[in-house]
Amino acid sequence: MDTLFIQEKIQVLDGGFGTELQTVGYNIQFSLLMLWGFLMCRSEILELLFLRDHKTTVNEAQENNTQVLQNNSLWSAAALFDKPELILQIHKRFIEAGSDIILTNSYQACISTMINSRGMTKAAAESSLKVTLMLPSDKAKLVSLAKQAVEEYSVQKKVKIAGSIGPYGVLLNDGSEYNGNYIDELEEQVMVDYHMQQTIPLLQAGLKVIAYETVPSCTEAMAILKAADAIGLSYNFWISFSCKDDEQTNHNESFCKSVEKISYHPNILGIGINCTSPNYITPLLQSVSTSVNSLPFIIYPNSGEIYESDTKKWRNGKCTFPNIEQLMEWKDLGAKVVGGCCRVGAEKIKELSMLVAKLNSGYSVS
Repeated sequence: MDTLFIQEKIQVLDGGFGTELQTVGYNIQFSLLMLWGFLMCRSEILELLFLRDHKTTVNEAQENNTQVLQNNSLWSAAALFDKPELILQIHKRFIEAGSDIILTNSYQACISTMINSRGMTKAAAESSLKVTLMLPSDKAKLVSLAKQAVEEYSVQKKVKIAGSIGPYGVLLNDGSEYNGNYIDELEEQVMVDYHMQQTIPLLQAGLKVIAYETVPSCTEAMAILKAADAIGLSYNFWISFSCKDDEQTNHNESFCKSVEKISYHPNILGIGINCTSPNYITPLLQSVSTSVNSLPFIIYPNSGEIYESDTKKWRNGKCTFPNIEQLMEWKDLGAKVVGGCCRVGAEKIKELSMLVAKLNSGYSVS
């Protein structure tokens, strides 16, 4: 196990890569808001998304949303093909904000999707997945994007890199990774093969730690363990669940029982929770704090904001991330890495980093 990756003090993970790409002006049509509109079938959200850019009706938007999702199926990974320099820029923005760990921009970079949507060969798609770590300096040579960003700040701090892999649902381009419905009809071996296919190129690119993210089901988590065993290479990983409430994963399974089933694996660094409301994190951690023994938690929730359809604006919710009270609770319950997911950009990571520094220096509420 990579004992240097998880440390005694709390470390800061980066935030939502797609969120930060949008902040710097990159047009991600398959945005978080589009996804929520697609899943919720909220006419107000669909109107905001589709009428503004496509001048169509809400009914047409609902009928056509699958095609739009397919056309933008690489999501933030599409920047690899048209704005690769932005990937380096985003990594640097998160490091400057205080991230101790950064994730590669490979969550949505499915090999099968690149083959189907870009007409690439399998070999070319695998190379492109490695390129999510790399920036072409000429047509023959590649330099690791994430490593380049880390090296530029190596004098100030040592930043670690983990490879990001989304669940099987991202391959379907229909938002089903957020409910896990595909689990019910899919053979386990299909998920095993998918995770092997996504993992191997990242390991070949030199990564030693992989983050399997937004996993909606224990069934897929078990498939990930089988994939790791089948790969047979020496690497560590964490599995991060996405949860619909303070007890269940997005596929309506007990988070506590899911963690108990996977925590035995010798190469697992910790248990994650991501793409989840910050309001649910404390009770989720409380439910498993005695079940996973010494495994640390990697926590990177959504911002906690609420979208108001009448004003078409976001507002702070009941529990907005980050705040010091949350972090103290999570630390006491075993969190060793904290970061952010949807709508958590570099500015929020900077806030988070300052709060974590206070906690690591012994801050407590008197």
